[in-house]
Amino acid sequence: MKALVLNTFGGPQAFELRDVPKPVAQAGQVLVRVHATSINPLDFQVRRGDYADLVPLPGITGHDVSGVVEAVGPGVTSFAPGDEVWYTPQIFDGPGSYAEYHVAAEGIVGKKPAALSHLEAASLTLVGGTAWEALVVRAALRVGERILVHGGAGGVGHVAIQLAKAMGARVFTTVREANVEFARGMGADVVIDYEKEDYVDAILRETNGQGVDVILDTIGGDTLSRSPRCARATGARGLDRGHCPAAERHPGLGQERQLSLRLHPAEPRQAR
Repeated sequence: MKALVLNTFGGPQAFELRDVPKPVAQAGQVLVRVHATSINPLDFQVRRGDYADLVPLPGITGHDVSGVVEAVGPGVTSFAPGDEVWYTPQIFDGPGSYAEYHVAAEGIVGKKPAALSHLEAASLTLVGGTAWEALVVRAALRVGERILVHGGAGGVGHVAIQLAKAMGARVFTTVREANVEFARGMGADVVIDYEKEDYVDAILRETNGQGVDVILDTIGGDTLSRSPRCARATGARGLDRGHCPAAERHPGLGQERQLSLRLHPAEPRQAR
């Protein structure tokens, strides 16, 4: 099969289109013909060598798959050849999605919604899983609550806006000026240009000093440490980029992993 093989860390030229052996589905695995994949910040971080100690070279990277089941290994019961599927490959645990075929454990694969094309599905698996994990599983966002999504024009951020609205929340988000209309189009109720206005002041003004119930930080830096200033005095929840196995060595990695978000009570807001 054809695959984009990363030979060295660096720019896009570090990839080489190469013939490699086609994988074989083992027990509990499915073999998928990849119809579409995508590029996330994690992908270019891997390519340039941010996680060199976790990525043996030469290697195949890529973290989104939408495709069709080609074959199943012994013991697989949920899928059959011809099924359209989508999933995020296990990160730093075997070859990625930049190839014609990919094998994955049955348990991480889902049936692709018929309403989505392969291109649409491949753009959603990693960022969509991260947003779902954050808002539904970890924060348990409720109807009528207020949420602040930092980085609302980003991959995770723009999905989180739409998901939060579908869950009945009032959505605040921070973006730069060029992305204000985009964020509004995603459904954000209050869009804050962080380059022109302090988001803490804006949120306290818009909520009559009450603050938000949930904070999702996809940015890092001092964002989470400042955000509690605009959180509700009691009961607020904050989610940051969290930890994964290499978090201490690679602080930017957490935001790109589906299961790496940390949930913790936001610190009480100090009197202003």
